[in-house]
Amino acid sequence: MKETFNTLRNNLTRSYIFYVPSKVYDDVQRTQLKDMIPYHLTNTIVYMDDDRKTIEDISEFNKVEIISKNSLFDENIFTLIDAQSKLSAPQFKHLINKYWEHVETHTYLTNLMYTHLSEYIKDASKNVSDMFLLQKDYFSTHHTEIKRTFGALLTSRFTNALISYNKKPVQTKKQKPKKPQIISDEDADVFLLETVFNIPSKMTSKIVNTVNKTKK
Repeated sequence: MKETFNTLRNNLTRSYIFYVPSKVYDDVQRTQLKDMIPYHLTNTIVYMDDDRKTIEDISEFNKVEIISKNSLFDENIFTLIDAQSKLSAPQFKHLINKYWEHVETHTYLTNLMYTHLSEYIKDASKNVSDMFLLQKDYFSTHHTEIKRTFGALLTSRFTNALISYNKKPVQTKKQKPKKPQIISDEDADVFLLETVFNIPSKMTSKIVNTVNKTKK
C-alpha cells in the first residue's frame, strides 16, 4: 500500500510548474521545508518533469507533458479503483484520505500560484501564464472527479478545518440570520502553513504579513 500511495502522490508533482517567493525564503528555511528549493531558484518558475527532476530554463519545459498532465490523473483514478478492489475497507479508506489531503493541498496551491503569478514573476509571458492556468484547471477537475468517485469515503480535513478555523463563538443573544462567512485568503494561507506544512503559528503570521507587503 505504501508503494501505491507513493506513486499516487508523486504523480501529482510530475509535469508540475511552481515558484517560491524570495520574501518568505528565510522563514521557510527555519521550518521542515528547509532546503526544499535553493535560494537561487526563488522568484523563478521551476518545472518538475515526468521524472520529477527540476528544470529552471523555461525553454526546456516540456509543454507536451504539461498539456498531458490529466493523463497522470486518469492513471491515479484507475490505480485507486484497482486498490479499492484489493484492499480491505479500512486500508483503502486510509489510502484514499491520505491521497485526498495531497489533492486538496495542490488544488489550493495551484490556484494560488496562478492567481498571484504576476505579483512574483514580473516577466511571466502569456504562454507561461496559460500553463499555470491549465495546471490549475487540471487539478480542479481531478479534485471534482475524486470527490464524485470516492466522496462517501472522504474526510475533508483541509476543507472542514478551514470552515471551523473561521467560526465565531456562539452568541447567547438572538441575532438576525447572517450569510455564511467566507474565509479570507489570509486566514486560508495561515491555516495551510500551520496544518499542512506544520509551521509554528508564530511564524505563519510573519510569513503571511511578509507576502502581503509585496502586494501593496
